[in-house]
Amino acid sequence: MFDPESKREEDQTFILQAGKKASKYTSYGKYQHDSLSYKHKNENDWTWGKYIDISKNFDRPATNYVILNRENNELIHLISFAFEYYYYNEPIPKLRWTMVADSDTLIAGHHCAKATTNFRGRDWTAWYTEEIPIDAGPYKFSGLPGLILEVEDSNCEHQISAIAIRRGGTPIVKCAQSMEVKLDRKKFNEEYRKFMKDPLKYIQGSPLEPKGPNGGKIVPQTASKRFANYIEKD
Repeated sequence: MFDPESKREEDQTFILQAGKKASKYTSYGKYQHDSLSYKHKNENDWTWGKYIDISKNFDRPATNYVILNRENNELIHLISFAFEYYYYNEPIPKLRWTMVADSDTLIAGHHCAKATTNFRGRDWTAWYTEEIPIDAGPYKFSGLPGLILEVEDSNCEHQISAIAIRRGGTPIVKCAQSMEVKLDRKKFNEEYRKFMKDPLKYIQGSPLEPKGPNGGKIVPQTASKRFANYIEKD
């Protein structure tokens, strides 16, 4: 991911769980932690101490996921910020794909064909493989006759590419979080972008606002804007 405003690049590791009825795209750390909790959830001797001991070598569990449930045509997008969990539901986007003839490349050991689309303010190129006939892809991309293994926008600011594919046994589930706040997509994007622009200002006046040793306000010495170049422009 590249942010043209700050001229910074950032790499993140996500995982796509892809099934016939649903898919889930989340940070790899969150997948590790959720898988551990699911595996041991019915064990009487499973303790918080054991969880901490096993998970200490995992990636940071950033709570950010997208679930596509094709059985009821529902998409769930959840992100944790400002110490709360915010999410919204919407119908699965119907992307209009244009297939590119005589295209072929090899990604993660699979032959892929090319397709293009426009999605919420960006033009995208996708590579999908009919060798894995599952209608799924990273983030909210779907609707092609095979698993989408790579997407890139026309400005080369966002690229998501598969580096490995394996069979998994962890079910695709929405793990309940405490204090979930439901918004619509417009409000969700508005609040998240306000937070990313200035996290300290966003929580100013709330119980979450950081205090100094004498209880006074902490005045940041530099701007606190987070790295942010959103996949969806609108």
